[in-house]
Amino acid sequence: MRRITILAPLALSAALGAATLSGCAHREGGRSFSNDTFTYVSTTYQPKTLTLIDTRDGEPVWAVDVPVGMKLTVQFKENGAKRSSPDTPDVMIWGLGNATRNSVSLSNRIPVPPADARRLDMSLRDAPEWPQANANN
Repeated sequence: MRRITILAPLALSAALGAATLSGCAHREGGRSFSNDTFTYVSTTYQPKTLTLIDTRDGEPVWAVDVPVGMKLTVQFKENGAKRSSPDTPDVMIWGLGNATRNSVSLSNRIPVPPADARRLDMSLRDAPEWPQANANN
């Protein structure tokens, strides 16, 4: 019994250390914890298009074709728009980067509808789609 008590803090410490080390990477699907960050990798047989829809009127707010060999990371921030309006109080921060790199610079911003009035749709383009020569720069 005493041995389990000693090992439990070590296991907890190792788990926390692993979570800390993986916190900066943008992996497909997200970071494995809730921070409203999502990553989509476009491959030859799964070239992806993302569209943000305002669910109040069904209109697209934003869309991007993720080039093959690249990944898109998006993060939503509540009440983050600098010039917010009642229709778009939140902000979506996003960036495209090389699929082989761990992180993406989230240098683009757009005001977006609140969480209960938006939907991010992912669709696949016709495959196969080959990488462009400059897509991996």
